[in-house]
Amino acid sequence: MKKLGIWFGLLCILQGVVPMQAVAESLAETKSSVSSQTKLTTAESIDSTSESFTGESSAENEIETSEIDTSSSKTEETNESSSTLIDERTDSSTIQSAVVQSEEDFHKKAKLTRNNLLKAEYVTLTNKHSSLKIYQNLADLNAFTTPEAEWLNKTYRVTETANLNNQDYYLISDGRSNLGYVLVGDVIATSFSQGSEIPLEQKKYFVATEQKNALFSDFQSAPKSTQSILRRTLKATGYYMDFDGTCYITLVDQNNNKIGMVDQKVLKETTAGGIYQANRQYVTFVKLNSDIYNNFDFAFRSKTNSYYLKTYEAKGFYLHFNGKKYYTVYDNKGKWIGYVPEDTVKSGNGKGGIYQSSNRYITFTSANYAMYSNFDFKKLRTTKALYKRTYQARGYYEHFNGARYYTVYDNKGKWLGYVNAASAKTGNGKGGIYQKLGNDGVVISRNYATYNDFNFRKRGTTASVFNQNVQVRGYYQHFNGAKYYTLYTAKGKWIGYVNSAAIRIKKGVAAYLGTSRSRVLNHLTANEKNGFYVGTRYRGLGYGGISNQEVFMQPKGRPNQYGQGMNCTGFVAAAMRNSGANLAPITRLGYGGAANATLWRDALKKNSKYYTYGSINALLKSGRAKKGDILYLEGRWGEYGADCHIGIFWGNNGHQNRFWHQVLAGNMISNIFSGTPYSMIYLFPQE
Repeated sequence: MKKLGIWFGLLCILQGVVPMQAVAESLAETKSSVSSQTKLTTAESIDSTSESFTGESSAENEIETSEIDTSSSKTEETNESSSTLIDERTDSSTIQSAVVQSEEDFHKKAKLTRNNLLKAEYVTLTNKHSSLKIYQNLADLNAFTTPEAEWLNKTYRVTETANLNNQDYYLISDGRSNLGYVLVGDVIATSFSQGSEIPLEQKKYFVATEQKNALFSDFQSAPKSTQSILRRTLKATGYYMDFDGTCYITLVDQNNNKIGMVDQKVLKETTAGGIYQANRQYVTFVKLNSDIYNNFDFAFRSKTNSYYLKTYEAKGFYLHFNGKKYYTVYDNKGKWIGYVPEDTVKSGNGKGGIYQSSNRYITFTSANYAMYSNFDFKKLRTTKALYKRTYQARGYYEHFNGARYYTVYDNKGKWLGYVNAASAKTGNGKGGIYQKLGNDGVVISRNYATYNDFNFRKRGTTASVFNQNVQVRGYYQHFNGAKYYTLYTAKGKWIGYVNSAAIRIKKGVAAYLGTSRSRVLNHLTANEKNGFYVGTRYRGLGYGGISNQEVFMQPKGRPNQYGQGMNCTGFVAAAMRNSGANLAPITRLGYGGAANATLWRDALKKNSKYYTYGSINALLKSGRAKKGDILYLEGRWGEYGADCHIGIFWGNNGHQNRFWHQVLAGNMISNIFSGTPYSMIYLFPQE
């Protein structure tokens, strides 16, 4: 029985039912073989306990002393009863070892518990405390309640600590009344009013919408500004409910790095996508084959390919929890494109979008476009002075309005402005675009190079074709300011590109003589039916041995001292002069001056463009002749009575057989004919 009592005593020590000091003293009295070094008197217990709390306040020391006194009195009672439990035959060394180990455990536990009790000021009840026992009176531990739902997830003040049967209790209060006592081991106490963290049972995201000192790294330090996290989307892992009712959310970033605790008053709850942040700007897509999304579950909407390098409106953006910015993008008709990752677009020059380098050469094909100094469309000039000339477009902008705008420079590096790309065309490098002419010309210089291309690889010189008739089929207005013809021989062989200064273009008759088709038509139309020309009698060149052209240029509507009379050439000369033409280039050529048809033929062949036909039917079939053009019918020289004939085509279209001319019967409008056989017809267009 004694041995059984010993083991029961040891069990009581380990379970904390009997203080080990009491058992130790009882063992000391019963078994003298236990070493005096292991005996624990009440005084030694007090000394040991006092040493454990060295440095605490005097009030705390008083609490310790009263607790130890109570323990001592219990120890004395236990000493009397425990002496009967020890078997004298029990091995003294075994008992001594057990007692010493138990003593050490007690002192460690006592010190930790005491420190926690001294620091405890607040306790937080969470959902896991739904079965927590709350005692209204420690005198009856069988009477307790559990927390009501509204008591949970709140922080309470510790207003009192108590110890009953070596169990520590907190008395907790909501500030208005006490809830009751709770076991210290069932709760976590803190020294700060925010209490302990309350875990979240589902994912939540928040955005700081105010810049305020409301960010805590811990509750022992002063709060910092929320500037560093302003409008960022962060995830909540838990929260603290302050005793005063303030809620602090614990936030982490996408890498689960803790940001800190933030006063909920400066936060807005959202989804992982974050909050919409209005910030109108214009963005240009710069990536191909990237996804555009319908929502922040990242449902696919489209690829960026069809929007590549074009500019759209980003009305706002979202700062997603994943750390990326997403624009919400619209076209210029207000149609929503979708949510677009920031790295697929770039912001640029307002609605103009981003600058895109091109370094191309453009030739203006319209004279009616404005050029701007900015994309508020402040006008600088028009393209009128630049028309058909070549300039450098160093880059361009794909504007939100759907148009492309070049940024244009001249060959001296002067910036000319922004211009709609529709005003110009890109051509053959610095040469610009090919511009059709279809003229004939004469090479008037021996000293110009001909080129293979606009890298100016030399092909030959104009010496080989000097003074020859050539075809000028088109030209290039080069960026260097010069015009280059693309030149062919009369038989159609390409000569090369040559500076226009080496060539004299054969213009239309009107341009060669300083008038215009419209002036010729206006004059003749006005006098078509009034007898000014029609009906004038014929007077042949050389009549009376006279070669003075004026004798043969007198219509009956305006006769001079010679009286009315015209030959065929005199009618053409009179009509042209009365339309504003300068006849000097022909008059000075020789006999009969402007009244000699062969002089017109030679002068016009050399200085104006022309076409030849073998018959009147071939001419009419071509449809090339226009009203007012000059027709010259070459005589079949060598035949008896051969002569040439000249007049003005008067058909309303190129196929109508009408001819205004002077014949032996007088001036008339008729079908095309010559009084003598002809070998070919020359068509000399007015333009």
